[in-house]
Amino acid sequence: MKQKGLSLVELMISMTLGLMIILGAMQIFSHTLSSDRTATALARIQESGRTGLEVIASDARRAGYSGCRLPDQPFFIPETKLQFPKHALAATANSLTLRYAQTRKQLGASGTLRPKLGEACDGSALYLYQVTYSNGHCSLEPERQCIKLNRKIGNNPGQGDQDLLTDAQLVFIEFGVEERWISAAAITSQELAQADQLRLHIKAEDTRQKISRTFSTTVALRNRQ
Repeated sequence: MKQKGLSLVELMISMTLGLMIILGAMQIFSHTLSSDRTATALARIQESGRTGLEVIASDARRAGYSGCRLPDQPFFIPETKLQFPKHALAATANSLTLRYAQTRKQLGASGTLRPKLGEACDGSALYLYQVTYSNGHCSLEPERQCIKLNRKIGNNPGQGDQDLLTDAQLVFIEFGVEERWISAAAITSQELAQADQLRLHIKAEDTRQKISRTFSTTVALRNRQ
């Protein structure tokens, strides 16, 4: 008499092989999904780090600009105790302040602006612009770290701290002085006045994937040279 269908042993072997195939497929899917999440996190971190460096470097290149004056011509800013280009920079271990002149149009400002720094080469009036970058807690998510920025035009009180980058920090700030690098935490006011280069180190991270990267850039302070 011929046997119809599968025996119990054959059925168990078939089920075991099927389960092994399913488990293998699940592992491949899980690995692919994890790799995709990691790649996405790295791309986001790299974009965040590069964006932060570009924004800060753009302001740093302008630091000390006060119109049609040479860097070796000191200029005292009316109504303040600041002198350009000496006081174009200020820094602590984890904050950086940059000062330079801009026109009303560049500032996008209206109303009365004081103090006036002078004029650009085309005759446009120039006003003091100050921006500070520092570490702090994010406004909407205080448990997360942000690089904050604070803009101030003239003698106005400023707009308060704003979030520039989420899950990022200024980890190290250095200044180039006479062919040597000095950290912002150790530099003296006299050395800072002589600095002609700035080196920034930003750490960006993805807290969910627990991935972080540090990005660096060096900027020539052309209005100090």
